[in-house]
Amino acid sequence: MGLSQSSQGTQSPPPAPQPSLPSHAPQSILSLFLPATPPLLTHDHIPPTLSDITLATSYLVHLGLPLELALRILDEARYWDGCRRESKKEVMVYSTRDGGYVKRGLEWLTGQEEEVPEAAMAGDGGLEGGKGKVWYLVSSPIGCFGDPDPMNTRVGHGERTAWVKEVIIETFSKDQGWSNYAQHYGTYDSSYSWFEVSLLRGDKEVPGSRHIVQHNVHAGQYCKYHTNTLTIEHPTLQLAQQGDRIVLWVRALYPGWSNWIRSAGGLLLGLELTLIVVC
Repeated sequence: MGLSQSSQGTQSPPPAPQPSLPSHAPQSILSLFLPATPPLLTHDHIPPTLSDITLATSYLVHLGLPLELALRILDEARYWDGCRRESKKEVMVYSTRDGGYVKRGLEWLTGQEEEVPEAAMAGDGGLEGGKGKVWYLVSSPIGCFGDPDPMNTRVGHGERTAWVKEVIIETFSKDQGWSNYAQHYGTYDSSYSWFEVSLLRGDKEVPGSRHIVQHNVHAGQYCKYHTNTLTIEHPTLQLAQQGDRIVLWVRALYPGWSNWIRSAGGLLLGLELTLIVVC
């Protein structure tokens, strides 16, 4: 007897289940106790705020003091608003190379390129670099107030006037760590690795505003902190106007010299005046 054939059609096999998506690795319990990674670029306002200064000025004027005397009192008390910008981006600037060198061959960007006019970074703009010359950090405009978000930075205008009273520049850096002049090791003599400041007004550098603020230790083996305070008598601040930005430059000169900066910050201390009407 032969094999009989089923009268029903052959049924297709059931569809195979979809492969499961890869799951995220469980969060390490150590991550619950470790601090979050801090941002590389920050913008903070240091008290007193503009409102605090306006209130204090109004109170002194209300007591019968002339406005000029009220401002002098706040000035002597250093009752100034502070705007701080800080960068913790590492970059090496070589005397014989254009731009900055970043580890792993990444492109060097300050992170502030969108804050400044594009024309400032090209041609004869105020941020145009060169061999051994790179801008590292720009301050907020003199008169910055309100939201500390760099993209929402505003500048006082109209009846509000701002003066920059003091600028504090902090750097953490070293040079290439060697030279042919052992007699200068550990000193600042014949150091061709340094920092400069200048003023950026619009997209141009203010003529005469560029000045050296700090040299690296000659053939330094370790990065070193330096703090420089520019008072109102400093030639750069003498030229400053509301809306200007202070630029920190990383410099190196002559073959073999370099400037390795790991962080820098700038704190602008100033007094802002809003027109006060006493009734």
